[in-house]
Amino acid sequence: MAFGGCGDTLAALRSTNQLLYDVIDNPDYVREFDLYLMDQWIEIYENSYNITKESAQGSTCFFALWSPGKFYAVHNDFAYMISPKMFENIFLPSIKKQTDYLDHAIYHVDGIGNFAHVDSLLELPKIQAYQILPGEGKPSPLHYMDILKKIQKAGRNLHITIKPSEVTYALESLSAKGLFIDTVCDTVEDVYDLLKMVEKESKVIDKIQ
Repeated sequence: MAFGGCGDTLAALRSTNQLLYDVIDNPDYVREFDLYLMDQWIEIYENSYNITKESAQGSTCFFALWSPGKFYAVHNDFAYMISPKMFENIFLPSIKKQTDYLDHAIYHVDGIGNFAHVDSLLELPKIQAYQILPGEGKPSPLHYMDILKKIQKAGRNLHITIKPSEVTYALESLSAKGLFIDTVCDTVEDVYDLLKMVEKESKVIDKIQ
């Protein structure tokens, strides 16, 4: 079982279909068990971190990011299928516990169904960055500019994966402050050309409209 979000661990234990019934029929029990799993998660993370921290001088996770402390990409992919009110009531408490424990956290907003939970997640001050990932078959993250700007307007960092041809539009529309663009070029020459363009076009926008 993946060492990931506790909501997703519950879905693996109960099956996604059964957990959808559980959050309706027994929300208090689901919240209680989700918090129990988070206690286990923190204990396992602490043990693993203590083994590697001296040599790694920090930590990483399934993201290509590193932190000089306890870091993780927090997520709950199951939440794609539930309402914001249900997410806030049942799963947000364990996410708060997780982010309070970590030194640095990015939230992996996986799928457009999870975009509805960004407002409540922005209430958690320890989430410093958000990865906006629309999902397989969906348009580029830049198609959802309202969500991207909402995150930047809240003063949080932003992680997006886009094509090299989209980078110019991203820099025209978003502040370069705290903006992480993940992209892939075909050649080394293309990489250098893109870096020159980024250096020229990047700008810090104080007030996101």
